[in-house]
Amino acid sequence: MIGEKLADRYEIKSELGHGGMGVVYKAYDPLLKRDVAIKVIAPSVLTPQTEQRFQSEAQVVARMDHPAIVQIYDFGQHEGSLFFVMPVIEGTSLRQFIRDHSLTLGETIDAALAVAEALDYSQARGIVHRDIKPENIMVSREESGGLRVRVMDFGLAQASDVSRITKTGMMVGTMSYVSPEQVAGKPVDSRSDLYSLGTVLYECVSGEVPFAGEMQSILYRVVHEFPQPPRERGADIDEELEKIILSLLAKEPEQRPSRAAEVVKSLRLYRARMQEEDRQRSVMVTHSMHAVRPAMAPFVDRKEEFKELQTRLNAAVAGECQFATVAGVMGVGKTRLLDELENLASARSIRVLHGRFVEQDGSFPYHGFCEAIQEYFRQRESGSGSESPDFSDLRDDLVSLFPVLSEIDVFRTSSSGSTSRAAGGETRTLENRTEIFELLARALI
Repeated sequence: MIGEKLADRYEIKSELGHGGMGVVYKAYDPLLKRDVAIKVIAPSVLTPQTEQRFQSEAQVVARMDHPAIVQIYDFGQHEGSLFFVMPVIEGTSLRQFIRDHSLTLGETIDAALAVAEALDYSQARGIVHRDIKPENIMVSREESGGLRVRVMDFGLAQASDVSRITKTGMMVGTMSYVSPEQVAGKPVDSRSDLYSLGTVLYECVSGEVPFAGEMQSILYRVVHEFPQPPRERGADIDEELEKIILSLLAKEPEQRPSRAAEVVKSLRLYRARMQEEDRQRSVMVTHSMHAVRPAMAPFVDRKEEFKELQTRLNAAVAGECQFATVAGVMGVGKTRLLDELENLASARSIRVLHGRFVEQDGSFPYHGFCEAIQEYFRQRESGSGSESPDFSDLRDDLVSLFPVLSEIDVFRTSSSGSTSRAAGGETRTLENRTEIFELLARALI
Protein backbone atom coordinates (compact mmCIF):
# COMPACT_ATOMS: atom_id res chain seq x y z
CA MET A 1 0.00 0.00 0.00
CA ILE A 2 3.04 2.27 0.07
CA GLY A 3 2.32 5.28 -2.14
CA GLU A 4 -1.45 4.80 -2.10
CA LYS A 5 -3.95 7.36 -0.83
CA LEU A 6 -6.70 6.24 1.55
CA ALA A 7 -10.09 7.99 1.49
CA ASP A 8 -8.60 10.33 -1.09
CA ARG A 9 -6.74 11.98 1.76
CA TYR A 10 -4.11 9.97 3.69
CA GLU A 11 -0.85 9.37 1.80
CA ILE A 12 0.79 6.10 2.87
CA LYS A 13 4.54 6.62 3.41
CA SER A 14 5.91 3.51 5.15
CA GLU A 15 5.03 0.49 7.25
CA LEU A 16 5.36 0.84 11.03
CA GLY A 17 4.44 -2.70 12.04
CA HIS A 18 1.99 -5.55 11.63
CA GLY A 19 0.15 -8.10 13.71
CA GLY A 20 -2.65 -10.62 13.61
CA MET A 21 -5.34 -8.00 12.94
CA GLY A 22 -3.61 -6.06 10.20
CA VAL A 23 -0.83 -3.61 9.34
CA VAL A 24 0.05 -0.18 10.76
CA TYR A 25 1.36 2.43 8.31
CA LYS A 26 2.82 5.89 8.68
CA ALA A 27 0.95 8.36 6.51
CA TYR A 28 0.68 12.08 5.85
CA ASP A 29 -2.56 14.03 6.23
CA PRO A 30 -2.30 17.00 3.85
CA LEU A 31 -5.54 18.49 5.14
CA LEU A 32 -4.19 19.05 8.66
CA LYS A 33 -0.53 18.92 7.55
CA ARG A 34 0.60 16.26 10.02
CA ASP A 35 1.89 12.70 10.11
CA VAL A 36 -0.52 10.04 11.30
CA ALA A 37 -0.51 6.30 11.95
CA ILE A 38 -3.10 4.24 10.09
CA LYS A 39 -4.09 0.76 11.20
CA VAL A 40 -5.60 -1.28 8.37
CA ILE A 41 -7.73 -4.19 9.59
CA ALA A 42 -7.38 -7.25 7.36
CA PRO A 43 -10.59 -8.30 5.55
CA SER A 44 -10.22 -11.83 6.97
CA VAL A 45 -10.95 -10.41 10.44
CA LEU A 46 -14.11 -8.62 9.34
CA THR A 47 -17.69 -9.82 9.28
CA PRO A 48 -20.73 -7.52 9.06
CA GLN A 49 -21.12 -7.91 12.83
CA THR A 50 -17.50 -7.20 13.75
CA GLU A 51 -17.28 -4.32 11.30
CA GLN A 52 -20.30 -2.70 12.93
CA ARG A 53 -18.80 -3.21 16.36
CA PHE A 54 -15.44 -1.81 15.27
CA GLN A 55 -17.11 1.33 14.01
CA SER A 56 -19.43 1.83 17.00
CA GLU A 57 -16.59 1.39 19.48
CA ALA A 58 -14.31 3.62 17.40
CA GLN A 59 -16.90 6.38 17.70
CA VAL A 60 -16.80 6.04 21.49
CA VAL A 61 -13.00 5.92 21.62
CA ALA A 62 -12.78 8.98 19.36
CA ARG A 63 -14.54 10.94 22.10
CA MET A 64 -12.17 9.73 24.81
CA ASP A 65 -9.69 12.27 26.12
CA HIS A 66 -7.09 10.83 28.48
CA PRO A 67 -3.30 11.36 28.45
CA ALA A 68 -2.64 7.60 28.69
CA ILE A 69 -4.97 6.60 25.83
CA VAL A 70 -4.09 6.86 22.13
CA GLN A 71 -7.01 8.55 20.41
CA ILE A 72 -8.69 7.63 17.14
CA TYR A 73 -8.82 10.57 14.74
CA ASP A 74 -10.81 9.02 11.93
CA PHE A 75 -11.87 5.70 10.37
CA GLY A 76 -13.04 4.52 6.97
CA GLN A 77 -12.97 1.72 4.39
CA HIS A 78 -10.51 0.88 1.64
CA GLU A 79 -10.86 -2.06 -0.77
CA GLY A 80 -12.73 -4.21 1.73
CA SER A 81 -10.48 -3.29 4.65
CA LEU A 82 -11.35 -1.06 7.56
CA PHE A 83 -8.78 1.53 8.62
CA PHE A 84 -8.34 3.68 11.70
CA VAL A 85 -6.32 6.90 11.85
CA MET A 86 -4.34 7.63 15.01
CA PRO A 87 -1.46 9.89 16.09
CA VAL A 88 2.10 8.73 15.53
CA ILE A 89 3.44 7.79 18.93
CA GLU A 90 7.05 8.47 19.83
CA GLY A 91 8.97 5.88 21.80
CA THR A 92 8.70 2.12 21.75
CA SER A 93 6.45 -0.54 23.20
CA LEU A 94 6.77 -1.82 26.73
CA ARG A 95 7.91 -5.11 25.18
CA GLN A 96 11.28 -3.59 24.30
CA PHE A 97 11.76 -2.24 27.83
CA ILE A 98 11.06 -5.71 29.24
CA ARG A 99 13.54 -7.32 26.85
CA ASP A 100 16.21 -4.78 27.75
CA HIS A 101 15.58 -5.17 31.51
CA SER A 102 15.86 -1.38 31.59
CA LEU A 103 12.92 -0.52 33.85
CA THR A 104 13.53 0.39 37.46
CA LEU A 105 11.03 -0.69 40.08
CA GLY A 106 9.73 2.87 40.29
CA GLU A 107 9.23 3.05 36.51
CA THR A 108 7.46 -0.31 36.58
CA ILE A 109 4.97 1.01 39.13
CA ASP A 110 4.56 4.25 37.15
CA ALA A 111 3.81 2.33 33.94
CA ALA A 112 1.32 0.01 35.65
CA LEU A 113 -0.36 2.98 37.31
CA ALA A 114 -0.73 4.82 34.00
CA VAL A 115 -2.35 1.78 32.39
CA ALA A 116 -4.65 1.32 35.41
CA GLU A 117 -5.70 4.99 35.15
CA ALA A 118 -6.45 4.52 31.44
CA LEU A 119 -8.54 1.44 32.24
CA ASP A 120 -10.38 3.33 34.97
CA TYR A 121 -11.23 6.08 32.49
CA SER A 122 -12.37 3.64 29.79
CA GLN A 123 -14.31 1.51 32.26
CA ALA A 124 -16.39 4.52 33.25
CA ARG A 125 -17.37 4.85 29.58
CA GLY A 126 -18.22 1.20 29.07
CA ILE A 127 -15.18 0.34 26.95
CA VAL A 128 -13.33 -2.96 27.42
CA HIS A 129 -9.93 -3.12 25.73
CA ARG A 130 -9.68 -6.94 25.52
CA ASP A 131 -6.04 -7.00 24.43
CA ILE A 132 -3.85 -5.37 27.09
CA LYS A 133 -0.29 -6.58 26.47
CA PRO A 134 3.20 -4.99 26.30
CA GLU A 135 2.92 -4.49 22.53
CA ASN A 136 -0.11 -2.24 23.05
CA ILE A 137 1.54 -0.11 25.72
CA MET A 138 3.78 2.61 24.26
CA VAL A 139 6.49 4.02 26.51
CA SER A 140 8.92 6.88 26.10
CA ARG A 141 11.31 8.59 28.53
CA GLU A 142 10.72 12.29 28.94
CA GLU A 143 13.53 14.84 29.29
CA SER A 144 12.45 15.25 32.89
CA GLY A 145 13.39 11.62 33.48
CA GLY A 146 9.85 10.34 33.87
CA LEU A 147 7.93 7.95 31.64
CA ARG A 148 5.18 8.81 29.16
CA VAL A 149 2.85 5.81 28.88
CA ARG A 150 -0.01 5.44 26.40
CA VAL A 151 -2.30 2.50 25.70
CA MET A 152 -3.09 1.73 22.07
CA ASP A 153 -5.97 -0.01 20.28
CA PHE A 154 -8.87 0.82 22.58
CA GLY A 155 -12.01 -0.39 20.87
CA LEU A 156 -10.08 -2.31 18.19
CA ALA A 157 -9.48 -5.62 19.98
CA GLN A 158 -12.27 -8.05 19.20
CA ALA A 159 -10.60 -11.19 20.63
CA SER A 160 -13.28 -12.02 23.16
CA ASP A 161 -13.15 -15.78 22.67
CA VAL A 162 -10.65 -18.44 21.68
CA SER A 163 -12.12 -19.16 18.25
CA ARG A 164 -11.82 -15.52 17.25
CA ILE A 165 -8.28 -15.40 18.61
CA THR A 166 -7.15 -18.35 16.53
CA LYS A 167 -9.00 -17.17 13.42
CA THR A 168 -7.28 -13.78 13.51
CA GLY A 169 -3.88 -15.48 13.67
CA MET A 170 -2.78 -13.71 16.82
CA MET A 171 0.69 -14.57 18.07
CA VAL A 172 0.96 -17.39 20.60
CA GLY A 173 2.56 -14.93 23.02
CA THR A 174 -0.68 -12.94 23.08
CA MET A 175 -2.44 -15.95 24.61
CA SER A 176 -0.51 -15.45 27.85
CA TYR A 177 -2.38 -12.19 28.52
CA VAL A 178 -5.88 -13.53 27.85
CA SER A 179 -8.12 -13.89 30.89
CA PRO A 180 -9.64 -17.24 31.93
CA GLU A 181 -13.13 -16.05 31.02
CA GLN A 182 -11.95 -15.12 27.51
CA VAL A 183 -10.54 -18.61 27.05
CA ALA A 184 -13.80 -20.15 28.29
CA GLY A 185 -15.90 -17.97 25.99
CA LYS A 186 -17.72 -16.39 28.91
CA PRO A 187 -18.95 -12.78 29.02
CA VAL A 188 -16.04 -10.35 29.26
CA ASP A 189 -16.03 -7.09 31.22
CA SER A 190 -13.41 -4.65 32.46
CA ARG A 191 -12.11 -7.16 35.03
CA SER A 192 -10.69 -9.10 32.08
CA ASP A 193 -8.49 -6.08 31.31
CA LEU A 194 -7.34 -6.09 34.95
CA TYR A 195 -6.25 -9.72 34.60
CA SER A 196 -4.22 -8.76 31.52
CA LEU A 197 -2.68 -5.84 33.41
CA GLY A 198 -1.71 -8.26 36.19
CA THR A 199 0.04 -10.46 33.62
CA VAL A 200 1.94 -7.46 32.24
CA LEU A 201 3.01 -6.35 35.73
CA TYR A 202 4.01 -9.93 36.60
CA GLU A 203 6.22 -10.04 33.50
CA CYS A 204 7.78 -6.65 34.27
CA VAL A 205 8.97 -7.76 37.73
CA SER A 206 9.85 -11.40 36.97
CA GLY A 207 10.96 -11.28 33.33
CA GLU A 208 8.42 -13.97 32.41
CA VAL A 209 4.68 -14.24 31.94
CA PRO A 210 2.88 -16.51 34.44
CA PHE A 211 1.99 -19.07 31.76
CA ALA A 212 3.96 -19.79 28.60
CA GLY A 213 4.34 -22.61 26.08
CA GLU A 214 2.44 -23.71 23.01
CA MET A 215 -1.05 -22.35 22.41
CA GLN A 216 -2.90 -25.42 23.69
CA SER A 217 -0.91 -25.57 26.91
CA ILE A 218 -1.13 -21.80 27.54
CA LEU A 219 -4.91 -21.85 27.30
CA TYR A 220 -5.09 -24.88 29.59
CA ARG A 221 -2.78 -23.28 32.15
CA VAL A 222 -4.58 -19.93 32.10
CA VAL A 223 -7.82 -21.67 33.07
CA HIS A 224 -6.55 -24.35 35.47
CA GLU A 225 -3.16 -23.41 36.90
CA PHE A 226 -2.61 -20.85 39.64
CA PRO A 227 0.40 -18.58 38.99
CA GLN A 228 3.62 -19.16 40.85
CA PRO A 229 4.20 -16.11 43.08
CA PRO A 230 6.72 -13.84 41.31
CA ARG A 231 9.07 -13.80 44.31
CA GLU A 232 9.40 -17.58 43.93
CA ARG A 233 10.70 -16.86 40.42
CA GLY A 234 13.34 -14.54 41.83
CA ALA A 235 11.52 -11.21 41.46
CA ASP A 236 13.08 -8.68 43.84
CA ILE A 237 9.83 -7.22 45.12
CA ASP A 238 8.15 -7.14 48.50
CA GLU A 239 5.08 -9.02 49.69
CA GLU A 240 2.77 -6.02 49.28
CA LEU A 241 3.44 -5.64 45.56
CA GLU A 242 3.24 -9.39 45.04
CA LYS A 243 -0.18 -9.38 46.69
CA ILE A 244 -1.39 -6.65 44.31
CA ILE A 245 -0.18 -8.63 41.29
CA LEU A 246 -1.71 -11.92 42.40
CA SER A 247 -5.05 -10.25 43.18
CA LEU A 248 -5.22 -9.15 39.53
CA LEU A 249 -4.49 -12.71 38.39
CA ALA A 250 -7.34 -14.35 40.31
CA LYS A 251 -9.08 -16.97 38.18
CA GLU A 252 -12.61 -15.77 38.89
CA PRO A 253 -13.46 -12.16 37.90
CA GLU A 254 -15.28 -11.55 41.19
CA GLN A 255 -12.07 -12.38 43.09
CA ARG A 256 -10.19 -9.55 41.34
CA PRO A 257 -10.59 -5.86 42.14
CA SER A 258 -14.05 -4.91 40.93
CA ARG A 259 -12.90 -1.68 39.33
CA ALA A 260 -9.69 -0.28 37.94
CA ALA A 261 -10.06 2.59 40.41
CA GLU A 262 -9.21 0.14 43.21
CA VAL A 263 -5.98 -0.80 41.43
CA VAL A 264 -5.13 2.87 40.91
CA LYS A 265 -5.59 3.50 44.63
CA SER A 266 -3.45 0.50 45.63
CA LEU A 267 -0.62 1.43 43.26
CA ARG A 268 -0.66 5.09 44.32
CA LEU A 269 -0.44 4.11 48.00
CA TYR A 270 2.35 1.68 47.23
CA ARG A 271 4.27 4.29 45.23
CA ALA A 272 3.85 6.87 48.00
CA ARG A 273 5.46 4.50 50.51
CA MET A 274 8.43 3.64 48.29
CA GLN A 275 11.86 4.88 49.32
CA GLU A 276 13.93 6.62 46.66
CA GLU A 277 16.51 3.81 46.66
CA ASP A 278 13.70 1.35 45.93
CA ARG A 279 12.40 3.48 43.08
CA GLN A 280 15.82 3.50 41.43
CA ARG A 281 16.47 -0.20 42.00
CA SER A 282 16.41 -2.54 39.03
CA VAL A 283 14.11 -5.52 39.38
CA MET A 284 16.70 -8.30 39.41
CA VAL A 285 15.46 -11.71 38.33
CA THR A 286 16.97 -15.08 39.11
CA HIS A 287 15.19 -17.54 36.85
CA SER A 288 14.56 -20.36 39.27
CA MET A 289 11.45 -22.29 40.14
CA HIS A 290 11.82 -21.72 43.87
CA ALA A 291 12.86 -18.69 45.85
CA VAL A 292 16.19 -18.75 47.60
CA ARG A 293 15.33 -19.07 51.26
CA PRO A 294 17.17 -17.01 53.87
CA ALA A 295 19.62 -18.72 56.16
CA MET A 296 17.66 -20.97 58.52
CA ALA A 297 17.82 -21.03 62.27
CA PRO A 298 18.73 -24.35 63.87
CA PHE A 299 16.05 -27.00 63.37
CA VAL A 300 14.43 -27.79 66.72
CA ASP A 301 11.47 -29.91 67.83
CA ARG A 302 9.60 -32.13 65.35
CA LYS A 303 12.18 -34.85 66.07
CA GLU A 304 9.65 -37.65 66.06
CA GLU A 305 8.01 -36.43 62.86
CA PHE A 306 11.39 -36.01 61.18
CA LYS A 307 12.42 -39.49 62.28
CA GLU A 308 9.23 -40.94 60.78
CA LEU A 309 9.86 -39.17 57.48
CA GLN A 310 13.45 -40.41 57.40
CA THR A 311 12.23 -43.96 57.97
CA ARG A 312 9.83 -43.64 55.07
CA LEU A 313 12.57 -42.13 52.90
CA ASN A 314 14.82 -45.11 53.61
CA ALA A 315 12.01 -47.51 52.77
CA ALA A 316 11.39 -45.69 49.48
CA VAL A 317 15.08 -45.88 48.56
CA ALA A 318 14.93 -49.61 49.27
CA GLY A 319 12.14 -49.96 46.70
CA GLU A 320 9.06 -49.83 48.91
CA CYS A 321 6.46 -47.32 47.76
CA GLN A 322 5.64 -44.73 50.42
CA PHE A 323 2.98 -42.04 50.74
CA ALA A 324 3.01 -39.58 53.64
CA THR A 325 0.98 -36.47 54.41
CA VAL A 326 2.09 -33.60 56.64
CA ALA A 327 -0.82 -31.69 58.15
CA GLY A 328 -1.35 -28.97 60.72
CA VAL A 329 -2.60 -25.43 61.18
CA MET A 330 -0.79 -22.54 59.51
CA GLY A 331 2.51 -21.60 61.13
CA VAL A 332 3.34 -24.86 62.95
CA GLY A 333 6.37 -25.55 60.76
CA LYS A 334 5.20 -27.90 58.00
CA THR A 335 7.26 -26.17 55.31
CA ARG A 336 10.39 -26.14 57.48
CA LEU A 337 9.99 -29.85 58.24
CA LEU A 338 9.76 -30.66 54.53
CA ASP A 339 12.73 -28.36 53.80
CA GLU A 340 14.82 -30.44 56.20
CA LEU A 341 13.71 -33.65 54.53
CA GLU A 342 14.61 -32.20 51.13
CA ASN A 343 18.05 -31.18 52.43
CA LEU A 344 18.59 -34.74 53.65
CA ALA A 345 17.45 -36.22 50.34
CA SER A 346 19.67 -33.85 48.36
CA ALA A 347 22.67 -34.77 50.51
CA ARG A 348 22.03 -38.42 49.57
CA SER A 349 21.65 -37.55 45.86
CA ILE A 350 17.98 -38.52 45.91
CA ARG A 351 15.84 -36.77 43.33
CA VAL A 352 13.23 -34.41 44.80
CA LEU A 353 10.31 -33.19 42.67
CA HIS A 354 7.90 -30.39 43.58
CA GLY A 355 4.22 -29.80 42.87
CA ARG A 356 1.64 -27.42 44.28
CA PHE A 357 -1.92 -28.45 45.10
CA VAL A 358 -4.10 -25.35 45.52
CA GLU A 359 -7.38 -25.69 47.37
CA GLN A 360 -9.35 -23.04 45.53
CA ASP A 361 -12.40 -22.89 43.29
CA GLY A 362 -11.53 -23.72 39.69
CA SER A 363 -8.22 -25.43 40.50
CA PHE A 364 -7.50 -28.86 39.06
CA PRO A 365 -7.03 -31.23 42.01
CA TYR A 366 -4.14 -33.21 40.50
CA HIS A 367 -2.13 -30.36 39.00
CA GLY A 368 0.69 -30.78 41.51
CA PHE A 369 1.48 -34.12 39.88
CA CYS A 370 1.74 -32.38 36.52
CA GLU A 371 4.28 -29.92 37.95
CA ALA A 372 6.31 -32.81 39.37
CA ILE A 373 6.42 -34.50 35.95
CA GLN A 374 7.45 -31.23 34.30
CA GLU A 375 10.23 -30.69 36.85
CA TYR A 376 11.52 -34.22 36.27
CA PHE A 377 12.05 -33.43 32.58
CA ARG A 378 13.55 -30.02 33.35
CA GLN A 379 16.13 -31.82 35.49
CA ARG A 380 16.88 -34.23 32.64
CA GLU A 381 17.34 -31.35 30.19
CA SER A 382 19.81 -29.72 32.59
CA GLY A 383 21.80 -32.95 32.75
CA SER A 384 20.83 -33.83 36.32
CA GLY A 385 18.33 -36.56 35.46
CA SER A 386 18.68 -40.15 34.36
CA GLU A 387 17.68 -41.80 31.10
CA SER A 388 14.04 -41.20 30.20
CA PRO A 389 11.64 -43.97 31.24
CA ASP A 390 9.31 -45.59 28.71
CA PHE A 391 6.05 -43.65 28.64
CA SER A 392 4.63 -45.35 25.54
CA ASP A 393 1.67 -46.90 27.39
CA LEU A 394 1.01 -43.80 29.56
CA ARG A 395 1.62 -41.00 27.09
CA ASP A 396 -1.88 -40.46 25.70
CA ASP A 397 -3.62 -40.69 29.07
CA LEU A 398 -1.20 -38.26 30.70
CA VAL A 399 -1.56 -35.72 27.90
CA SER A 400 -5.33 -36.18 28.07
CA LEU A 401 -5.16 -35.31 31.77
CA PHE A 402 -2.52 -32.55 31.42
CA PRO A 403 -2.40 -31.02 27.88
CA VAL A 404 0.62 -28.92 28.90
CA LEU A 405 2.74 -32.10 28.83
CA SER A 406 2.43 -32.14 25.03
CA GLU A 407 5.30 -29.60 25.00
CA ILE A 408 7.69 -32.34 26.21
CA ASP A 409 9.17 -34.41 23.37
CA VAL A 410 8.40 -37.85 24.83
CA PHE A 411 4.75 -36.88 25.16
CA ARG A 412 4.45 -35.11 21.82
CA THR A 413 3.70 -38.17 19.67
CA SER A 414 2.48 -41.69 20.24
CA SER A 415 4.70 -44.71 19.64
CA SER A 416 3.36 -44.96 16.09
CA GLY A 417 4.35 -41.36 15.40
CA SER A 418 0.80 -40.01 15.27
CA THR A 419 -0.37 -36.99 17.24
CA SER A 420 -1.44 -37.80 20.76
CA ARG A 421 -5.12 -38.18 21.42
CA ALA A 422 -5.14 -35.02 23.55
CA ALA A 423 -4.17 -32.92 20.54
CA GLY A 424 -6.81 -34.30 18.22
CA GLY A 425 -9.12 -37.25 17.79
CA GLU A 426 -10.79 -39.37 20.41
CA THR A 427 -9.68 -39.22 24.05
CA ARG A 428 -10.40 -41.63 26.86
CA THR A 429 -11.84 -40.23 30.08
CA LEU A 430 -10.21 -41.38 33.30
CA GLU A 431 -13.20 -42.52 35.29
CA ASN A 432 -12.14 -42.44 38.94
CA ARG A 433 -9.52 -41.25 41.39
CA THR A 434 -7.96 -44.70 41.78
CA GLU A 435 -7.28 -44.92 38.06
CA ILE A 436 -5.77 -41.41 38.04
CA PHE A 437 -3.55 -42.07 41.05
CA GLU A 438 -2.31 -45.36 39.56
CA LEU A 439 -1.47 -43.58 36.32
CA LEU A 440 0.40 -40.76 38.07
CA ALA A 441 2.23 -43.11 40.43
CA ARG A 442 3.55 -45.11 37.50
CA ALA A 443 4.66 -41.91 35.77
CA LEU A 444 6.60 -40.64 38.77
CA ILE A 445 8.18 -43.83 40.12
